[in-house]
Amino acid sequence: ADASALRAPAPLNGALGVTNQRQWNALNMSLTDYLAIYGAALSTFIMVREILTSRPKVAVDLLPGTGGEKGASEFGLWLIIRNTSSHIVHLANVSLLYRHAKSPLKERVTHFLRYRRIAKSAGWVYYDLRFCNVSDGRPCSLEPRKAHKIFIPETEINAVLNRANGKELMACSTDELWGRTYSRPYEYEFTERDT
Repeated sequence: ADASALRAPAPLNGALGVTNQRQWNALNMSLTDYLAIYGAALSTFIMVREILTSRPKVAVDLLPGTGGEKGASEFGLWLIIRNTSSHIVHLANVSLLYRHAKSPLKERVTHFLRYRRIAKSAGWVYYDLRFCNVSDGRPCSLEPRKAHKIFIPETEINAVLNRANGKELMACSTDELWGRTYSRPYEYEFTERDT
């Protein structure tokens, strides 16, 4: 076969940005080259996914609802801690936080520069659930894809918010290695009841 017949047409060369035969030969990769690229990309993806899923991960939520003992339903908040990782998480502490003061941006930046971490709880006060008449069931171990639920009645929430500067609450779970996970701030509205 003629060597010129093996070359790509000139318009195709120009469209691909190929200016000489050496560049064109670099584009003509064999099947093993494509398999090597695919294998490298796949192994990199799997390695990154394994790193991300091997770390214990917990989600904390505050949700309004009813609960209480059998036969006596009352309004309040459900504090739900979910283990979203594939490993067991050991919970050491669960706290409710109320806002004491708004923390200015300057204070947060100073905290970050000094301690090299973001101050998620600046301006918030930790309130241990042992001070409430609430059974939090800790310490406990959360199996993968399981949740731990704690009901906080409205009377206890009212006692906490009497100390607060506002109606915002937040929850925090702490594992055995002092890893903390916070919920989003939740503004609690008291229920209106007929008397």
